[in-house]
Amino acid sequence: MTALVLVSVAAPVLTRYPPDQVHLGWVWAPPNPLFWLGTDGVGRDLWSRLLYGGRQSLLIGGAAAAAATGFGSVWGMVAGYFGGRTDGILSRVTEFWLATPLLVWLLFLAGVLGGRLGVAPFAGLVALGLWPGVARAVRARTMTLRGQPFVEAERALGLSDAAILFRHLLPLLTGLVLALGANTLAEAVYVESALSFLGLGPPPPTPDWGTLLAQAAQAGIWQDPWALVWPGVAIAWAVGSANLLADGIRAGLELEGEGE
Repeated sequence: MTALVLVSVAAPVLTRYPPDQVHLGWVWAPPNPLFWLGTDGVGRDLWSRLLYGGRQSLLIGGAAAAAATGFGSVWGMVAGYFGGRTDGILSRVTEFWLATPLLVWLLFLAGVLGGRLGVAPFAGLVALGLWPGVARAVRARTMTLRGQPFVEAERALGLSDAAILFRHLLPLLTGLVLALGANTLAEAVYVESALSFLGLGPPPPTPDWGTLLAQAAQAGIWQDPWALVWPGVAIAWAVGSANLLADGIRAGLELEGEGE
């Protein structure tokens, strides 16, 4: 993941051509010394488009993951800590959201918002689909922690619920939240690419990986197989590395005895 972020950020330095520069004599060119990954149907450099597309995909995925993790964590903490009617209402909302397939929700919301969205609205749309999973996991862990003796002692000392939640329980949830954030990042990149593939991503000219896949798919695999391979590899790399990061965080927590 670090490598993907670095090469995407350094795209202006690592690329020879702008992502939308057309080279009419090099349409559907295979990888060669001038165009390292080949070109697309109008002669645009795939290496340049892949790196600039990574900036877009990772920016949207990262922003969506951060928003979903933050909102879902607060939602789950409140539900798990207060319990009772509060937990009942918040948990029913979470379950209702989880009961509908993710892409169905997102396609519906994208249709309501209409057409292609800007970067910030698109990241918010992706985040809307991902927060319930975070909320459910944080709620379960918070319910376990709220029964610990130190919580009862803090209540007896007169600490407010907000102080107990954010000054004492939140630090104990940090490892779990980080692991959930890494998993959510993997989901966000995948969902962002899927929605862009369906034509709902940010508008041109800047590409993202899902848009690159869609453009290559329209041409067909036999026309230019490389145009399909490179964005697919980038998406798989980003999703796999984020999931590995989450597994590493969980393994570290187990070694330190902090739970899963």
